[in-house]
Amino acid sequence: MTSAAVSAGNPQQLEMLLAAFTNADNEARQRAEVAWEDLKQRLPDEVLENMCAILGRDDAEAGEAAGLRAMAAVLLRTLFDARSDVWFRVQERTQKAGGTGWFQDVIFPPGVDVR
Repeated sequence: MTSAAVSAGNPQQLEMLLAAFTNADNEARQRAEVAWEDLKQRLPDEVLENMCAILGRDDAEAGEAAGLRAMAAVLLRTLFDARSDVWFRVQERTQKAGGTGWFQDVIFPPGVDVR
């Protein structure tokens, strides 16, 4: 999977990229890492929005892709790492949406009973 072939705006392609991170093939994982770095640079808004959308799914909706949620969480943390500038490069509308909307789904996922 080349970085040019992956679009952060296409959820299926992003899911394939996430799955490649868990691949036993080192070459496939390395290609996924290169594609991830490219996406973060080219499309920070789409990456952030779609990663949060994947994390916001409940387990029933995620089905077999439940493991992708875990990988999405790991990669999402890299977007907010002290060495990352992604948050500062996203548009203001994305920052506002993140503060009010989809971060709530990440913190309190649908279908999870919080007591």
